[in-house]
Amino acid sequence: MEIQLVEVVLLVISLLSAGLAIYSFLQLRSARDSFQRLSSGVVEQNLEELLREHLEKIKVAIDKSEDIEKSLQDFKNYTRRNLQKVGFKRYNPFEETGGDQSFILALLDQNNDGVIITSMHQRQLTRVYAKKIDKGNSENKLSKEEVEVLNTTIKSK
Repeated sequence: MEIQLVEVVLLVISLLSAGLAIYSFLQLRSARDSFQRLSSGVVEQNLEELLREHLEKIKVAIDKSEDIEKSLQDFKNYTRRNLQKVGFKRYNPFEETGGDQSFILALLDQNNDGVIITSMHQRQLTRVYAKKIDKGNSENKLSKEEVEVLNTTIKSK
């Protein structure tokens, strides 16, 4: 009976060894295939040198990308102060004149800083007013039409 137990143990060990050998063979073949795919097209150049060159190219690309990102941020900061929002309305503030000869023009940047220019036309004269706008507000009193144009302009974009 002891001989049969020894034979069974040896058989199990043999099967485990065979299974481990097959598993190792498959892993080795997979690694070889991966290496061949990685090194395909490499002629008279060792893989370490090729990897070093690629890492250097990646570093250069990262540096360029960081420079472009900084330039873009500088450009965005610069353009915040540029004219970005425009509002315009023609209207008739006086009943005695015909047509919408008067107008309001709002010119704002991204921060809602800028100016409102109002031209009021009467029969005898035309008056032009300019009011500074700071963060969407004016120190000067705005007419209801100016408030309407300012609010519409702020909401644009």
